[in-house]
Amino acid sequence: MTYPFSEETQAGDEITLQQYNLLRTDQLYFGHEPADSFAIGNILNRYSRWIECTYLDNDLIRIPFNAVRPPSIVIDGYLLKASANVDAASVPTGVPGTRFIKAIRTPGSKTFTITIDNTSGAEAANERTIGEFLWTGFAAISVQSLVSYELFDYPQQKILRAWAQISISGNILGTVGISSVEITGTGVYVCTFLQPMFDTRYAATANAHHPSANFHANISSYNVGTVTVRVYNTANTLTNNAFTVVVHGAR
Repeated sequence: MTYPFSEETQAGDEITLQQYNLLRTDQLYFGHEPADSFAIGNILNRYSRWIECTYLDNDLIRIPFNAVRPPSIVIDGYLLKASANVDAASVPTGVPGTRFIKAIRTPGSKTFTITIDNTSGAEAANERTIGEFLWTGFAAISVQSLVSYELFDYPQQKILRAWAQISISGNILGTVGISSVEITGTGVYVCTFLQPMFDTRYAATANAHHPSANFHANISSYNVGTVTVRVYNTANTLTNNAFTVVVHGAR
């Protein structure tokens, strides 16, 4: 027998237990035994298509609509599809840090909305986390940090994850994504990420702040939770000095 294993019935036919089970197996498991296949709902439960988070000039996020490729997503088992651009209704607020973009299901509706002022990516009922960005806290979204989870190249998207300006004594003068800095030795600064990186395959650069062009800084250690910066003077000797660090990568 080949799929579908169930057979057509006519009006007045008696549906036997075997026929019912074949119909159920066809519907749930593509005709295979439950021991050999997940139910289709287990696979489609995290389905999404053409869900791309884009930036709007007024510090809002949009999921663009295309009639040929309508944004579609499953939330809590409900199959939803956009019928127009899906725009966030309000801008983020509060202290700097990562904000998560969530698709929201409303009972009685077959489309979805989005919210962007979420400090946690954990999903509650009728929610699906679909992206993130860095909020600078100065009425600005860091556009380079915007990432869409539902694109096929996530987490390979390499975007701005963190930046900081650090004083000679290790004080953070300005940052997004760096929570603390520790001086572990002369000229050695360990910067801790506010949120861990996806892995250690990220890119980081550092520049020393000094009138002499021969002062320089480099990255000596890449870790999921920290990045280590070393600062050198004109004699190429480790020295305490102010610097900036910028980190790009997946997370």
